[in-house]
Amino acid sequence: MIRRGGPRASGERGETLVEILATITIMATAVIAILGGIAIAATSSDVNSKDVTAATILRNYAESITAAKYVPCASTSSYLPGANVSYTPPAGFSVSIPSGVQYYDGSSTGPAAFSASCAAPDKGAQRMTIRAQSSDGRADRSLEIVKRGP
Repeated sequence: MIRRGGPRASGERGETLVEILATITIMATAVIAILGGIAIAATSSDVNSKDVTAATILRNYAESITAAKYVPCASTSSYLPGANVSYTPPAGFSVSIPSGVQYYDGSSTGPAAFSASCAAPDKGAQRMTIRAQSSDGRADRSLEIVKRGP
């Protein structure tokens, strides 16, 4: 016998539409939170990996500049990867010397003083800030180095 309306029989159990919608809402919220957490973890891992790679690139580039021939009154291009500096950054990264080369002025007795213009003759030390960047902008590291002459 089919009953319509009225009280339920003791063995029948059913969910209301409101209960089903509440369950779906709670489950959807949980799934979205889990997927968001996974996405944040993946992005953080990628940023960390690229930052560590940029730091390694800076050390390798600094060693290449140190090993390169000293160029008196050098310009920035003298220490970029190429003829004088034998270094090639890996794919997805670039290196630069954004602030140019500064030259030791030879006049200080305390901490060394550097200037943007080279006094003739060159005093035997050059300071520069080198920079490594990832092509997607997630890693950007800088390092200041001093190159000494012979």
